[in-house]
Amino acid sequence: MKPDIVVEAIRESRAQDPHPLSVLWVSVPTGRDDFARDLKRLRGNLALVPHVLRTGGFVDPNAVMNDVSAVLDRVKDDVRALNGVARERRGIDLVIVSRTALSLADTSSPIELPEWFPVEPGKTAMVRIDDLTWSAAVVLSDEASELDDLRRILCEVDRTLLDRLQESQRLGRPTQSLWDRMGLESTAG
Repeated sequence: MKPDIVVEAIRESRAQDPHPLSVLWVSVPTGRDDFARDLKRLRGNLALVPHVLRTGGFVDPNAVMNDVSAVLDRVKDDVRALNGVARERRGIDLVIVSRTALSLADTSSPIELPEWFPVEPGKTAMVRIDDLTWSAAVVLSDEASELDDLRRILCEVDRTLLDRLQESQRLGRPTQSLWDRMGLESTAG
């Protein structure tokens, strides 16, 4: 994932569905500080605030909005520096740059925005955490798209599915309905 792709995804998302706060997750195994600096450099007229995650959290779905609140407290000065842009864009885009993938499914919960927040301060807003690591759209011909990785992953999925189906057939477990749904014929005799 490249910073310019993240910025473009945020720009498109903000234009379609503005929220007072959107939280976006990006998994960057190495060079997280450089990635965050690049996001700031490329943000243009977006109220984009990157935060390199160095603590735990974001593993308990019951406490995830507490984790978001804690990050907001840490980036308070960065958010305040973008007050004018945030009001104009009708929200802040908080990008959490983590070494690991988000362990929760895309999450949505209400959160009370802090009194110092530039958009709808003190109000309760619905906030989603979207993992851009796997959802940012790019053109497949773009040099940033890692087609070799995509091919490898799809091949592994295919191999794993076939291994599992063959094992189920060997053990006498019914697989015909799956084959039927897939529009394939079973090789069971």
